[in-house]
Amino acid sequence: MSQLNSSPQPIIAFHPAFNRDIVPAVFSVEGVGFKVDVALLTGHSDVLRGMFLDARDIGLPGEGSAEHPIVVPWCTAAAFANFLGWLTHVPWEKSKDNQISRVLDILHICHSFEIQAGVDYAGEELDRLRIRPAHRIFLAGRYGLIHWVGDAVRTLLTNPLSTLEASDRSFLCSEALFLLTQTKEEIDQARRRLAIFPPRPPPDSAPHCEQHKACHTVFEERWLFIVTRRVLSTLNPIALTAIPSLLRESDIPGMADSCKDYVAEWLEGSDRLIVEEDLVTSAIEKMEALCR
Repeated sequence: MSQLNSSPQPIIAFHPAFNRDIVPAVFSVEGVGFKVDVALLTGHSDVLRGMFLDARDIGLPGEGSAEHPIVVPWCTAAAFANFLGWLTHVPWEKSKDNQISRVLDILHICHSFEIQAGVDYAGEELDRLRIRPAHRIFLAGRYGLIHWVGDAVRTLLTNPLSTLEASDRSFLCSEALFLLTQTKEEIDQARRRLAIFPPRPPPDSAPHCEQHKACHTVFEERWLFIVTRRVLSTLNPIALTAIPSLLRESDIPGMADSCKDYVAEWLEGSDRLIVEEDLVTSAIEKMEALCR
């Protein structure tokens, strides 16, 4: 305080954003009392603004006082403390497990009170903390975070569904699990079909090549070594849309470059490669519908 000028200075006018009476509201959660400035609550939520400031006197007479606290029965005292910690900018621990639990508390209570700023904050924090994709889908459905569904579905369809842990499955309803299983089977079938059977571009559009027949034979032989093993790899499989680039980058002795480029260009223009993306996009749309 010694650094502040203590000489008298009359107040000409209050700053409009900071000219509110400090009025406490008392909440009771699991028998634990919480005293909060009403202005902090009403500034974030129309629901709370209506509760405290509506002229129709919503609630019981004297509700919000220590004698008649507002009872919140649908969360724990620890969760409510985490919510108020966010609201009042109280510093907290950096442990990742604690962070996830705390942010989920903030998300749940802010969603209940329709505090969009808190929902947005929780969404950004959970993005940063990288929670598991099945959990993201569950939260998307519960809290209306539909924009989370796309990346989560893509991640789940990239890996074998057998790698799903019991905790992952507990977050997914039977319809969601069936959708993922069915889509994964269709994707795997399309990938196997293309990987095992080399495509045959129409010869009428092929570039002039004196050894075109030999080029085609070499291409079919090398396809198994270049493409099949990469598409069917269990460690690092490539997307079907990456096959043309893989062909261009690969050295194929005995095949003219013009023929190799022709095959790559033809594949890029065919619908053989986009079937995987089409299936994923369809699954995302269906999962979003389940979450709405």
